[in-house]
Amino acid sequence: ELNSGINPDMAPAIKCVTTGTDPSTENINTSNVIRPGTNHPAVLNFVVPADLQPGNYYVYVRANAIQTVFEYPGTPQIRRSTLPITIQRPDATVSVSIPSTANAGQSLTINYNVLNNGPGSVFNAVRNDKIYISSSAVFDGSAQLISTQTLTENLPSGTAVPHSISYTIPPSASGNRYFYVHTNFDSTFRETGYSNNISAPAVTNVLNPTPTDLVVTTVP
Repeated sequence: ELNSGINPDMAPAIKCVTTGTDPSTENINTSNVIRPGTNHPAVLNFVVPADLQPGNYYVYVRANAIQTVFEYPGTPQIRRSTLPITIQRPDATVSVSIPSTANAGQSLTINYNVLNNGPGSVFNAVRNDKIYISSSAVFDGSAQLISTQTLTENLPSGTAVPHSISYTIPPSASGNRYFYVHTNFDSTFRETGYSNNISAPAVTNVLNPTPTDLVVTTVP
């Protein structure tokens, strides 16, 4: 902030402290004078709103916005940042891999990778992924939810992040079973789009082996 006038601002320094406080322990500004031609730099941190659309944004500063200092002629002093803040969003996609065959009643490992295809990165954000099993090669309402994974992690742009879970196939299952992952299903962070958040199906052929049948042949 620059005082371009000819007179100093003699605004008094005021700070409220608890009765009985030792003034020597307080950081009290006792020379709060804006003299002509002097600069008064300031630093302010702020959080960029999460709902901004992708694009370039500028920061504007208006000095003496509520006119606590009398000025003449009082022309509003507004300045814009030289460089913009560029807002970019991620775009999470997901792929799944499983063994080509599995036995009913036994566990199977589901591996899936979440890839950020967008220009923006995700830093230390919560994400919820849902894993489904289905007898259909097309994801629809018949898919059965088998797990919900809640993760807090980074998704750097262009980098695939691997995950895996174990699932026990029901003993009565047989034939082809399809697995799907729906990443960031509840949009805990904003993306450029959401149409690619459900994986293509990963298929396994579930074998239902002949049950063991023990027979007593002789009794001593």
